[in-house]
Amino acid sequence: MDALFGLGRLGLATEVYVMWEELARRSSNPLALWQDSRGSPSSTWRWGVAKATKAFPGPDFEERYTEFAFAKRLLQDRLPHLKQEFLKIMKTKKATEVNGFCKQSGQCEYMFLAYEECRLLAECLLFPALCEAARLMEASGLKVVRASVSVIGSPEVRPKPTVIIPPHGSEQQGRMRLSCTMVMSAGSTSTMWIRDEPPRVYQEGKCFWFDESFTHEVSIISIDPEQFRATVYIDALHPGYYTASHEVEVDHPPGSIGALQSVLMDSQLGTGFESVRHAGAPHSYNVRPPVDRPWVKLAMKLEKISSNYCVTGDKGRLLHQVAFEQGSDLRFDEIGVLLGIFRRAEDLMRNRVTMKELTPEFDNFIDRMHSVTMEDLQILTVDFWRCMALGCAGCTSVALSGLCMKDLEWHVRRDLLTTFLVMLRVDVSFFTRWFQLLGIEYPPPFGWGFSQEGFQEFFQQNREAIVELLR
Repeated sequence: MDALFGLGRLGLATEVYVMWEELARRSSNPLALWQDSRGSPSSTWRWGVAKATKAFPGPDFEERYTEFAFAKRLLQDRLPHLKQEFLKIMKTKKATEVNGFCKQSGQCEYMFLAYEECRLLAECLLFPALCEAARLMEASGLKVVRASVSVIGSPEVRPKPTVIIPPHGSEQQGRMRLSCTMVMSAGSTSTMWIRDEPPRVYQEGKCFWFDESFTHEVSIISIDPEQFRATVYIDALHPGYYTASHEVEVDHPPGSIGALQSVLMDSQLGTGFESVRHAGAPHSYNVRPPVDRPWVKLAMKLEKISSNYCVTGDKGRLLHQVAFEQGSDLRFDEIGVLLGIFRRAEDLMRNRVTMKELTPEFDNFIDRMHSVTMEDLQILTVDFWRCMALGCAGCTSVALSGLCMKDLEWHVRRDLLTTFLVMLRVDVSFFTRWFQLLGIEYPPPFGWGFSQEGFQEFFQQNREAIVELLR
C-alpha cells in the first residue's frame, strides 16, 4: 500500500493501475479487493455480503438460500407464459411508456416493478404474470427489488448486427440478479463475461443468478436485423443483508475498498491519496437485519403506481411506517392516500411557477403536503366527512386540499378540491351532495366550516339524512 501511495504522489497513474491489478491477481483473498478495476466505487462495504459473494452463485449457494433456488425454478417454469404476455406488450407499448428507456445500440428496458431509489413502481395490470411470480418469490423469502425485461436488438431502435454492452456493474454491493431468457432468435448468440469466470451463454428457456455488482459485459451477435434477445430479470438483495446482523464500513475510511478505488478513479491522484490518508479512523457499525416489507404484495393490490416516496424529505420513512410496521395486514386505505399525496405534490411542483403566480401561499401549501403525518392519514380515511364539514379552522388536515390558501379564484378552488377528491378516491358527485346537505357551496368559499358544537348540533338534527347519504 505504501508503494501505491508513493506512486500516486508522483502522479504515475499507469503504474498505480498496473500494481493494483497485480495485487488483485495475487491476493489470497480476492474478495477483499474489487474484482475489476473498471468497477464503480461504493460508499459502503458490507463484510457480511463480501464474505459470501461470488460472481455466479453455484449450487451450494442455492442449497443454502432456498429462496434463490425457488425463484430460479419458478421463473424458468413460467417462461413460456411470460413470453406470450410480454410479446403482446412489446407490440403495443414502447419501453419509455413502461418506465423504461432505449439506447441507440439497440437495447431497450421495460420496468414493471421497483421499490428503490425513492420510487415505487408497479405495472401489474399490464404484466400480471410477472407480478404474480414476483409475489410468490417474495412470499418464499426473497427480498425482491426490481422486475424488468431487457431487449437487445429491439425493433424500437434501428438494431445492429452486433450489440456490445460495455463493462458495467451496480454500485450496490451484492445486488443479485436472476436473468431468464424468454426469446433468443435462431442464429443469434449472446454471452456475458465476468473477469476470472467462465462466460455465460444465454439460452432460451434458461435462467441463472449473478451478482450485478461484479463488473460484467454482454454481447449479442445476430445474422438478421429482425432477430433479438429478450430476458426477464429479477433483482434481489444478497442474503448477507438480511439473514443476520452484519458489519458495515462507511464513508471510505483509509485502506477500505471504496477509498482505494476512489483514489484509482481520481484524475487528481496526488490529492486523492492525501485525502484518503488523512480521512481519519475507520467508521464501522453493526447493522441488524431489515424489517420485512412485502412491497410486491402491496404493488399487486395497487395494480398501477408510480410514486416518489421520498417527496416528504424523510427518505421513505413514513411510507415504511404506514405500510410495513403496523402488523401483518397492509392498511391499503391509508397507503393509497399517502401515495396520492406524494403524486399530487410532484404534479403541483411541476407547475410551481404558474401556481406561485396564482397565490403567494403556494410554498406554504407544498410544505404542508411535505409534512403530512400519520394523524392526517387516519383523519382522511376514517373521519373525512366530518373533517371537511369543519373546514380549515376545525380540521388541520383540510390544508392538504389547498383550500386553506387565501384569494384563490373560484375555478382554482374548484380544481384543487376536485383533484383532492380524486386523490382520495372520493366520488365527486357524492361529495357535492354532502356539501349540499351541509348548506355549503362547491367549491367552498375561504373560511367555510362548522364549529365543533355547530356540527354536533347539525348532526343530531339531520341524523337520518346523513346516515342515508353515507350508507
